[in-house]
Amino acid sequence: MANFTQDFSAPGAGTITDFNPSEDTLDLQGFGGNPDFSEISVTSTDGGTVIGFGGNSTLFVEGVTPDQFRPGNVTIDGRELKVGPSGRDLGSIVKDLAEGNDLLSGGLKNDTFDGGAGDDVIRGQMGHDYLKGGEGDDQLFGMRNKDTLEGGAGDDLLDGGRGIDRLDGGTGDDTLIGGGANDFLTGGEGSDTFVQNFAVSGNDIITDFNPS
Repeated sequence: MANFTQDFSAPGAGTITDFNPSEDTLDLQGFGGNPDFSEISVTSTDGGTVIGFGGNSTLFVEGVTPDQFRPGNVTIDGRELKVGPSGRDLGSIVKDLAEGNDLLSGGLKNDTFDGGAGDDVIRGQMGHDYLKGGEGDDQLFGMRNKDTLEGGAGDDLLDGGRGIDRLDGGTGDDTLIGGGANDFLTGGEGSDTFVQNFAVSGNDIITDFNPS
């Protein structure tokens, strides 16, 4: 099992000659905190797959077709990929990301995600994460540790999970779930729904509840 990395932050052309999609992993790096996924291309060519970014940086993976790259063996800047509506292969996932459907998931470190426009699904996983949905009807999941979730515009679902979290729905009719521990919930503008689970420990604070 091998772990390959390719840095797209500078112009250049890389080649991998012995990638095994059944056991190896590939981390595509150098895109920054909020990459423009429309600049990423996945192209089938004679003898393999070319992954490009911005027209100046490419990676040729010999002997592997685009449909052999799956969420389990490709990450972007260390972030796991999730299956989108277009399909499981890397080309379809990149297409969904470019259309504004964010399908990224964090890892063990402290992650920062900005979904931007589109209906996003963002999971922080481990670490103290900052998740921002932006425009659209987003689903944000903090998962573990102390996270900050901001829904932005749209009807969003914010679930803090474990840890002392801060949830801000923004504008729209949002649903806020604190989860375990002592959380701070702010609905923002709109008719929001606050969910309190008394089966888990924690004392949540709702900062702007308006019964009218």
